[in-house]
Amino acid sequence: MSQRAFATRLEQLGLDLDASAISRIEQGKRAVKLSEADIIADALDVDLSFMTQGEKTPPQELRSARRFAEQARRELAEPIQRFMISYGHVAELLRENPDLLPLVMDKTGSTISSADEYFPWVKGRISELREETLGGEHFDDIGSIYLDDEREVADLIDLLGHYARSLVILPKELEHYQGKRDDGERQEEG
Repeated sequence: MSQRAFATRLEQLGLDLDASAISRIEQGKRAVKLSEADIIADALDVDLSFMTQGEKTPPQELRSARRFAEQARRELAEPIQRFMISYGHVAELLRENPDLLPLVMDKTGSTISSADEYFPWVKGRISELREETLGGEHFDDIGSIYLDDEREVADLIDLLGHYARSLVILPKELEHYQGKRDDGERQEEG
């Protein structure tokens, strides 16, 4: 890509550098501000760290990947909790108000006959939506990840379920951990 074309691309991203400024940067005669480097990295479709450090070694890549995974785990907690609370609330409403059951229906008009059928119904609806999306024109809209290792897929789904389970505390678990904490406090006092 020519310096002029690159300057045009940078301008589209909000950075006003002419071809001569780009030339001076390439020659090391002009310093680059961090805000400029971030836009330049976007224009080159590389990470900013690649521009400052070059290619990462496998241990650096692993540390980076683990940090990213840990950040993703922390960010995932709230959406998973909202998901479980929301669907749990619907199930609770259906248990408390069986007259609402006919309002839960699929495209064919089939309804559920008890609140116990709600979660299997939701699973079926999620599967239907996936099938519709995979068979439709908006395949890329579902935000899917593409993996060809079935074992890895099973492990990732298991990991997600395990993490979701870790976000839920049953009353008996709460009593158990409060009891342990109380025992520990008594030992410290004694």
